[in-house]
Amino acid sequence: MAGAVLTSLPFYQNQKEFLPPQLTSEGARVDPDWLMRFLKDPSLLQQGEKTATPAPAAAAAPPTQPSPSANPTGKAAAGSANDQNGGRLQPQPGANRNGVRPYLQVHMPTFNFSPNELRLLVRFFLAVSSQNDPYIKEPMVPMTEAERGIARNIFVSGTPCLKCHITGEPTHDAKAIAPNFLLAGQRLKPDWTFRWLLDPSQIAPGTAMPTGLFKKEADRWVVNLPNPPADVTNYHGDHARLLVRYMFLMTPDEQRRLLSASPAPPTPPAGQQQAAPQKTGRNSYGSRSDRDRVSRGRTARGRERVSHHRSVGRFGRLSAGRDSSKAQLSMTRPPQQLRTRVVSGRLL
Repeated sequence: MAGAVLTSLPFYQNQKEFLPPQLTSEGARVDPDWLMRFLKDPSLLQQGEKTATPAPAAAAAPPTQPSPSANPTGKAAAGSANDQNGGRLQPQPGANRNGVRPYLQVHMPTFNFSPNELRLLVRFFLAVSSQNDPYIKEPMVPMTEAERGIARNIFVSGTPCLKCHITGEPTHDAKAIAPNFLLAGQRLKPDWTFRWLLDPSQIAPGTAMPTGLFKKEADRWVVNLPNPPADVTNYHGDHARLLVRYMFLMTPDEQRRLLSASPAPPTPPAGQQQAAPQKTGRNSYGSRSDRDRVSRGRTARGRERVSHHRSVGRFGRLSAGRDSSKAQLSMTRPPQQLRTRVVSGRLL
């Protein structure tokens, strides 16, 4: 129901993002109170804004009395009995714009509905979408500073949201094709927004909103990134619901912080963490355990050398003493007697 006439035009065949939203899901998508304000003034004129003053109309000619020949029955012409403006359109409240999607070339007209007609229309949209009436808006759980940082990293690292949505920057907004996040809290319903983040093409086929931003892990949805930032990886809640809270609690200050934020560095895959550079040189070792092993090896080698020197010295002195005794013996005994002793010793 985005308009059969518009969808048939060649301009919208490949540019469906410039079509107005479908009305079949309007009751499920938007807050009833917001919808009533939008139907009353589609430009959503804010307090303090001024509309362009229309050019003064030409002075109306004084009414003339119809001649009996022009209206022989004497009855008022059909459709003009309740006309209080002489056939002129009533002044339209608000500005000549779309208050949600100013980039659309087509604007919703102002119908000057009465309060009763507005309430009847809102209830109609709720019934078409099988929504409860009255709608009870649940309060949004406040966010901690850590949660805001995680949601901000999801925005700038895992989703291309800022590329298409209005941000308040004139240069960027000249090419924007999606509403401002500052309107989400008062305009949208949280449950519908959650479903929209998971699979927008199922709700609005042909939308520019990408599908597959989140993937299911166990009982929660996580951002679909190969290596998300560390704080996003360590957040064990539902990433999609966290993003809904972040959008609904968005403030102008937070939006400025979001625009100035840079993508967080990704978490390196397991087993690929960068090792600390190791020093080179004779006395440089990678760790304390390496130094301990080298020290123990040096100590052991030192002990071996000391033990070897001690053994050699002791046995050397003993050998030298034995040799000197033999020399003295050979000098005091006759050679024949010494040979006999040696031979006798071998026989023994």
